[in-house]
Amino acid sequence: MIVNKDKNVRKLFKGFEIRFLKTTASIILGALGAFAWETAISEILKRYIPENPSPLYWILYALFMTLLVVILGIFANKIITNAEKEFKNKGKNNEN
Repeated sequence: MIVNKDKNVRKLFKGFEIRFLKTTASIILGALGAFAWETAISEILKRYIPENPSPLYWILYALFMTLLVVILGIFANKIITNAEKEFKNKGKNNEN
């Protein structure tokens, strides 16, 4: 009886471990991509802003970048949710 509980606990932690590693990898890759895009967008915007921008510029820039990240996050979440649903449906169809 203790052996069965031990196996279940191991499976539970193994699943948690895998999800943790996937999440960590996603965060790291997302951060690297965000830095690259932030640099690219900054360089593009340098062409259209004055030499010494006011603090208002930086506030507007931060709001723009935040809005862009939120919109991209919503789309990414929808894509991932749809992919998970398809994966689960394929698994159910293969069992029948």
